[in-house]
Amino acid sequence: GYYLYRGTKLGMESSIPISDFAIKENTFIDYNVDNDTTYYYVCKAVYDNGKLSNASNEIACTPKSQNMKIVFQVGNPYFTVNNTKKEIDPGSNVTPLILN
Repeated sequence: GYYLYRGTKLGMESSIPISDFAIKENTFIDYNVDNDTTYYYVCKAVYDNGKLSNASNEIACTPKSQNMKIVFQVGNPYFTVNNTKKEIDPGSNVTPLILN
């Protein structure tokens, strides 16, 4: 699985994951966001021995409506904000992975 970390300043994600458990699915929807606030996310894989990987590249998004839906998928170089695709690391084709 993996943990997601969120912050409101570039490079300043919390040291506490946004879920109480390692995420096992390929998709995680963060409903705990406020409009007009920019959020920065990184993910870390959780290995079988409980250790964490280094952080992924950082992504940023800013919800603009009450029905904002942010979707981050492991193995996909894009994330979506209200069904609009955004590249995680524009131009590099970086794809987040979970490594065991």
